[in-house]
Amino acid sequence: MRKKIRVKIFDDPITFCFILRCWSLKDNAVSEPVTMAIGDGENDVEMLELASLGIALSNGSDKAKAEANVIGVSNDEDGVADAIYRYAF
Repeated sequence: MRKKIRVKIFDDPITFCFILRCWSLKDNAVSEPVTMAIGDGENDVEMLELASLGIALSNGSDKAKAEANVIGVSNDEDGVADAIYRYAF
């Protein structure tokens, strides 16, 4: 059986946080949505906290890295693509 994956990419952490909050209030097909957020700045901290899996890039801010569940490779090493490949598929 194939795993169903929905990918949405947002470049605005405020939008992403709003969507995570709305999704948690909505009746979903799964009891608890699994969400992944990838960030590197202090503006990403809330998003990393709200996601089921928060991934901070290794060259990110100390606050982002402290909030994340996982520290990924840097953006110079294609950190976003690496995180999606490792954790989403």
